[in-house]
Amino acid sequence: MKSKWILAIAAVGCVALASAPAQGATTSQVRAKCSAAWSGSKTTAAFRSYRTKCTAAAKAAISDATDAGNPTSTAANRTRAQRACNIKFPKPRNTAAKRKAYNACVSAAMNAQRAYGLKALRATLLGSNEVGGAGAATGTASVRVNVAAKRVCVTLTLDNFGAAGASAAHIHKGAAGVDGGVVVAIYTPQLLSDLDHHRPGRMCDNGGASTAVLRDIRAHPGNYYVNIHNTQFPNGAARGQLHR
Repeated sequence: MKSKWILAIAAVGCVALASAPAQGATTSQVRAKCSAAWSGSKTTAAFRSYRTKCTAAAKAAISDATDAGNPTSTAANRTRAQRACNIKFPKPRNTAAKRKAYNACVSAAMNAQRAYGLKALRATLLGSNEVGGAGAATGTASVRVNVAAKRVCVTLTLDNFGAAGASAAHIHKGAAGVDGGVVVAIYTPQLLSDLDHHRPGRMCDNGGASTAVLRDIRAHPGNYYVNIHNTQFPNGAARGQLHR
């Protein structure tokens, strides 16, 4: 029996990472994007207030762009920038000064996403990639690692998974052809139930892996693989190494 199951894992939010709060960017780098977007004097209280709010908004937008894995999308970047800047520079923006600050924030947040948002890691999933082999399952994985938020967001698609019930989904540490330990669990009972009923399952891992592990996944994705398990193949029905 041929079936197609889609696992879509998404999340929102942003928290600080000690030396690189906006993923690969320091606070100074994000602040510089805000400064560059400002026109006029940079010695005023208005500028200092704007820059503080803009930096927070840009960091939030970078985090959201990393969760989505599409920091090069102009349309998506604009939407995220507007959403973040609306919070820091809320309506009514009924003066020229307020509109100026908001517009500069949007421009800065868009530039910051392009510069510092992280693209998705990817993997091709195959039953033949399992150690010892498995079934005929094929699929893809898009993995977004948000180190600052200690969050992993994933989208998986899988074909030819058969009728056996899904039992687990993980990110493991291990090279191709080698079984490795689980570092991130990406399933819940509800998600597995949805998969068994051929519905999309959604979840996100928050805090399940250490900052050190998440940094290593970003730095060395080839040392990790995505693995989907089912009742027919409890050790793995399809897997694939992560890559940029």
